[in-house]
Order: sequence, then C-alpha cells, then structure tokens
Amino acid sequence: MGFQTTYLSATQAFDAKHYIEAIEIYSYLLETENDRLWAMIDATDGAKLVHARLAIQYAIHKTMIRRLQDKEVIQFDLSLFMRSLPVRIAYSIEVCSFLQGWKGEGSGFNQHKRQMKYIFNKIREKRSLDMAAPRVVDADVYASHWVVPDFIELETHLPTNMTGFVSLGCGCGMFDSAYLGSTPNSGTSYFIDIDKSAEKSVTEMVHLQRVQNFSFGQTMPGEIDPESFILSVRSCGFKYSVKTYEPLFRSLKAGGRALLDIAPRFETEAIDFFESLGATVRHHHRSIANLNLKEFLFE
Repeated sequence: MGFQTTYLSATQAFDAKHYIEAIEIYSYLLETENDRLWAMIDATDGAKLVHARLAIQYAIHKTMIRRLQDKEVIQFDLSLFMRSLPVRIAYSIEVCSFLQGWKGEGSGFNQHKRQMKYIFNKIREKRSLDMAAPRVVDADVYASHWVVPDFIELETHLPTNMTGFVSLGCGCGMFDSAYLGSTPNSGTSYFIDIDKSAEKSVTEMVHLQRVQNFSFGQTMPGEIDPESFILSVRSCGFKYSVKTYEPLFRSLKAGGRALLDIAPRFETEAIDFFESLGATVRHHHRSIANLNLKEFLFE
C-alpha cells in the first residue's frame, strides 16, 4: 500500500470514529514515512490539523490504558508525534486534584469527557475486557485536549537549549515541566502563577519530569538570566497587559526572547512596547491551537 493510500486510510478511519485503527495506521506512517509525512504537514494546515487530532486521540488512548491499569501516575510518550523534542507527558493525583473543576461542567468540556469514555469502551471491546469504564478526570481532558495540541503548535518556536526559563501563568505546570524535561536548561526555571495552590501541582510536575533548579512564585522573580526564554500561553498578553511584567521584560538582553499568545485587544500595545525595548517582532500564523503567537527577540 502506497503512502497516499495509507494516509487516506488513516483519515477515513478517523472520520468513521474508528480511532484505534486510525492511530495504528498513522503511527505506522510516522515510523516509516516520517520525512514525507512532515513535508505534507508543513505544506497544508489541513494536514497539520489531522496530525493534531490524531495526536489527541493517541493521548486519549494511552491515558485510558493507564487508567485501565489503575496506575497512580498517568504518563505517555508524545515523541512519535513531535519533530524532534522527546516529550513525555506525566501527571499524578496531586495534579489531578488541582485541576479538578478547573473548567467547570460546560457542555464542551463534558463532550471531551464523553469522547474519552467512548475510546475506553472501544479499547475494552478490542481486548474483550469485562470491566466498567474508569472515571475520566479533568486532568485527563486537559492533558489530551490542551497540552498535546499546544505542543504540536509550539514545538517549532521553542528553543532546544536555554540559559534560563520563565513561565508566566504556568497553572499546574504540565506543559512547562514536560517541555523542560525534554530540553536542557543551564539556568533557573521560574514558574509564575497568581494561584498559590498551584505550587503543589508544579512541584509534583517538575519532580516527575526530573527538572532541576526551579522556583515557583506568585509574582515576578527578582532577577533572571538576561538571555532567558519567557513563555506565556493564554495569560500574559492574553488576559492582561504585557506591561504588568515590564521590569521582567526589560531585563532581557541579547539572546533573550519572549513567546507570547497575544489577544487582539492587547496586540498593538504589546508590539509597541517590545519595539520600544529594541526587540524584533515575529508574527506566527494562527493554526490548530488557535494561538495568536508573537515572538519578541532581543539581539
């Protein structure tokens, strides 16, 4: 079977909600036709969207297997769906407790939960298992439907070697710790969130990912490495003005940079602010995770 025919089989299986079959076929292509598949993903947003959707189903499948095995730590390797970052998602009961109820019980969130239960039932049927479906918690939905597509979207913009890292609005720390667990950072990693209760979750996450030299705080750190990489998704520049952290951004020097998800109402202000600091602005195409990414480079 040729590449195009195999790819079509994967998409048809996905459209028919035969998710396990779709994952198996697509994973085979990632293993055997990696370069050709990534060329297709780079060429069209449609192929990138298919890739992200199948990555989400892959994450759901792996999560449900861990739930089925009654594991205390949920973990799965996302590396197969990444270009080069060896990303491993992992979270424990502490993280689940922090995230429970974080999105409320809206219809969209409940739909994701129902989808995950549907996947479990398919796994159960395929393995002829006589047992009830495990409870799907909010952390499972967050990992598969938020963290996974964010990695697919952000990977090409993330440095693979750092001398300092700052996450603004880190939340539970799942994305940031998985990222730091996949790439070296010779400096300190700062996790910033106004919610004090996030500290326990972040501490657990960095422990699971074996992240060294980290610090959690509710306000900006007193001093960072001037070549640090600052990351904020759905927080700084999205919920509030970038000027909230003006002293932090002013401390960046040559080699430092910031990657922010900017809401339209803050876009002009953010660009004007960083240009006043001498930073070069790069605009990135909005795609599968619906992030309006702006990269600010200090040279």
